[in-house]
Amino acid sequence: MIRGNGAASAGPIPPRALGHAAVLLQDSQDAVSYFLAALEERLPALDTRALQWTALTHPRPCTYADLKTGPWSWRVVLDPQEPSEGLRASLEACGLTTRLPVAHAPEWNDGPPEQLVADSLRKCHASVLVFLTEAPEDATALEAMRALNQAVWAWMDAGALLLSWPEGRTAWSKAHLDDFRPNVLGPEELGLFVSCGPVELEGQQLTRTYGMGQFGLPDLVFGGPVDPAVVAAAAGFAVGREKGLSVGDKLESGELRWRVATPATTSEQESLKSRFGLLVLLPA
Repeated sequence: MIRGNGAASAGPIPPRALGHAAVLLQDSQDAVSYFLAALEERLPALDTRALQWTALTHPRPCTYADLKTGPWSWRVVLDPQEPSEGLRASLEACGLTTRLPVAHAPEWNDGPPEQLVADSLRKCHASVLVFLTEAPEDATALEAMRALNQAVWAWMDAGALLLSWPEGRTAWSKAHLDDFRPNVLGPEELGLFVSCGPVELEGQQLTRTYGMGQFGLPDLVFGGPVDPAVVAAAAGFAVGREKGLSVGDKLESGELRWRVATPATTSEQESLKSRFGLLVLLPA
């Protein structure tokens, strides 16, 4: 069912989403029906027949629906046209960072992520935003990410060109994600959602993560260029702790050791922005 409420709506983007992802489609024809069929396979308790789709005309024509099963809720926003400038810019940013290694990943012989993003944007004539809007109070950040991805993977089943986690500046094709099950993803697969890149702070060249805010944590900053495998190890350990980080806390992975050297700090500098600030790590 679709309700039309045009410009009177408060808008399709939920104000306090717990996490979100973006999906590019070649077109929207039949995509919704394929998505709903796939979603029922992944979330059998969800009754998609009761969904109400709201149609908006402003600021861009789109339709959206709220999904709910038990304490979990999602919002899906379908934009049946080429991506907006804002979405295009956030996806292009995914091609400018460095991918972190992903455990148990098959051998990927495709080109760099910027090529994947450019090719997908060129073929795309519709896009989707998926938001996780509600979760149980005692749900961990990993459980929330798994729940979000149940809906994201259903769009993959429906033929998505590209699946992206803009906060983490990561973007992947169906071929990348086919071998992963969203309901069991753990810290070892963090590189699907978090990336890293060089930044400059007070004249120093540093390496930072992008996307730790998706797990309720500040992004991590390392002195100088750092191997992505080292970044992945530290970030995975931080997420696996399932609690916050404070000055003096130790992170470890194998023989690698770090300590949190500063409290989380925020910055208006574009390259240093992060939902929960930045934490500087030093070798322990």
